[in-house]
Amino acid sequence: MNTFLFSMFAASLALKNGVVTTPDGLFYIFFSSMQLVEYFLWKNVDNKKGNEFWSKVGFLLIALQPVVSMWSIEDKTKRNAGLGLYILGVVFLLTVVKPLGTIDFSSHKAPNGHLAWNWIDFPKAALILYVIFQFIALFFNKRYTRFGFQLVVTSLIYLTYVQSGTWGSMWCWISNGIGLYLLFQVFRNSMC
Repeated sequence: MNTFLFSMFAASLALKNGVVTTPDGLFYIFFSSMQLVEYFLWKNVDNKKGNEFWSKVGFLLIALQPVVSMWSIEDKTKRNAGLGLYILGVVFLLTVVKPLGTIDFSSHKAPNGHLAWNWIDFPKAALILYVIFQFIALFFNKRYTRFGFQLVVTSLIYLTYVQSGTWGSMWCWISNGIGLYLLFQVFRNSMC
């Protein structure tokens, strides 16, 4: 809960002070909102209905991250094409590859002590396409440094998942790290 509150404070301050664009701020808010979902998943880990509800909220937040990311594509034609392709891909994925009714919307405590999301078990090809859609805005907007940073971070998160079957604490660390960076930018801009 602390990470979520800190992240919302940092995002709000960064948006208010023009440190980030609205699409970037919203992406960070969506990303960091997973901390709130994790909080409630832990609170409801043994409550079937609460666990299922918060698992669905987490699934929706993660599914919407590429949409929020692509909103920042400056070229409307590319943005609309990317959004259209992503939506078609999600519909195909949830009707043909892994129908929505077959997804186990639950989470449990894994042997390593982290929360295992049973609802994120998709083929590797689907995960790769998800990452491509999430990063494509950075490429089209020529934000190569951030593209490289996010690629490294995503690779580390995925390696943690492959090794343990959980997403680990990296989501929390990344959210806090970005929050600190945003606050640094706000105060640096106000002092200089």
